[in-house]
Amino acid sequence: MSGSKRQRTSPIRSEAASDPRPFAFNLPAESSTRGVIVTDAEHRIRFTDSRICSLLSIDPSELLGKDVGEVVRTTLKHRFSDPADYERRSEWLRENPLGTAEDVMELVAPEPRILHRYSTPLVDENHQPVGRIEVYSDITRRRQLEEANAVLYSEARAAYEELKAAQDQLVQSEKLRAIGEIASGVAHDFNNTLGIILGNVQLLLRTVKDPKLHSRLRAMEQAALDGAETVRRIREFTRIQPDEPLISIDLSGLAAEVADVMMPSWQGSMQTRDRQIALELDLADDVFGPGIAAEIREVLANVLLNAVQAMPDGGTVRISTGRSEASAWVRIADTGIGMAADVRKRVFDPFFTTRGVEGMGLGMSVAYGIVKRHNGKITVDSIPGEGTTVTISLPAAPEGPKEKVAGRPVEPPAALPARILVVDDEEMFAQVFVEMLSECGHAVAVARSGADAIEQFKAAPFDLVFTDLGMPEMSGWQVARSIKDLAPTTPVVLLTGWGTKVDEDRLAESQVDIVLAKPVRMEELSAIVSTVLAGHRPVSQR
Repeated sequence: MSGSKRQRTSPIRSEAASDPRPFAFNLPAESSTRGVIVTDAEHRIRFTDSRICSLLSIDPSELLGKDVGEVVRTTLKHRFSDPADYERRSEWLRENPLGTAEDVMELVAPEPRILHRYSTPLVDENHQPVGRIEVYSDITRRRQLEEANAVLYSEARAAYEELKAAQDQLVQSEKLRAIGEIASGVAHDFNNTLGIILGNVQLLLRTVKDPKLHSRLRAMEQAALDGAETVRRIREFTRIQPDEPLISIDLSGLAAEVADVMMPSWQGSMQTRDRQIALELDLADDVFGPGIAAEIREVLANVLLNAVQAMPDGGTVRISTGRSEASAWVRIADTGIGMAADVRKRVFDPFFTTRGVEGMGLGMSVAYGIVKRHNGKITVDSIPGEGTTVTISLPAAPEGPKEKVAGRPVEPPAALPARILVVDDEEMFAQVFVEMLSECGHAVAVARSGADAIEQFKAAPFDLVFTDLGMPEMSGWQVARSIKDLAPTTPVVLLTGWGTKVDEDRLAESQVDIVLAKPVRMEELSAIVSTVLAGHRPVSQR
């Protein structure tokens, strides 16, 4: 090991020219870490101290009076880790009598040391070289401390990066939690409003014959359904727990499936612009992680869609999978426009989009929320102009049962006319909900509060009860529990604007039969009633 050589032009002036003694120096007191060698103009060693002999493990008799070049070649160079380099540097000093140099060298024998050598010429009063002084310093301890400090710095840096990443994750989680609280507060009212719009539109669709009006109503229906989907997605990325148990899923199989489904759509759109996006698959075997297949499909679809949209002029998408002992991962890389650092930092922020009015900015937020619920990680690496790589990592899992392929759903038999009680404090929603049930041929009564519902139920029996969850004074849970106390076999459907994920303990305690998220489509409502009342004899026929 040797350091760089630095030349200087400030030699030490010797008193040899005016002093009758051959060499006269005012040298500092001996140091425990430094040793000195002094040579004359003929390169003979004229002076050494005990420390240099100790550092180099050499007897003074092997140095004094000897030619320094000969000593280097025969005795000293073999004690260094790079003998040729030590000899070359020493020869340079011999050939440059006015040169000054510093070296760092590794001594390997008789014991390992790190030595620093400072060599400078001795000159007379006419600035002519009369010799050279070399100071060897043992910097082993200093180098060890430097290396230890470097390790400590590296560890501290790694700990800082880890802490910063954890802090970023915490900030992101807290941001989503805050948005989730806002979303929960807004979702109920917003879904009630959408339920009123959707219900009225679907009722009109059953009666309107004019094609133009029918087309406009269909557009309104789709807009209401899109609005409901937006609310669902806002709630989706803020949800903490999954809706169902996690099972072992095949990530390679899911990745291939999503790519197969999405490829025709992007190929078609690119061909119209005479562009092409190539797909490369590198899918490993036995890549299993715990998850909900439908949710991971949504994550992969969102990421893949972003990759395609990042390549307006075409390019390549590469999907790869792999696993280690601890994790299983899917990686989607594109050769698109990439992202600047400030954009990459915000990629998981809700409603942040680089696509202008074309984008809602929810895709990656939803993906982030889903992966976090799966106890996984999603990371983004991107270089502007070169592309982006998104990695989804889940804990590794053994191969589990294959996902069952859904068969054709069995249509429930049409329900016989039944007496239904609707409990909701929102007058306009209750009104349209009653009309939707009435359109299906049922006799419907309305209660504007929980207490009113209990009184009506006591007065006359009902085949089915729909109750809103969020009501003042008496919640939907309490209404359901009271109905079940009065008539345990009467089905109760809980209507909620907060999504279908509810407290499992309260669900069991209240004995609610079905949880139904607002807004409700006519077809869905009819199917729910038919399913719930299947095998249930209507009150009118008892």
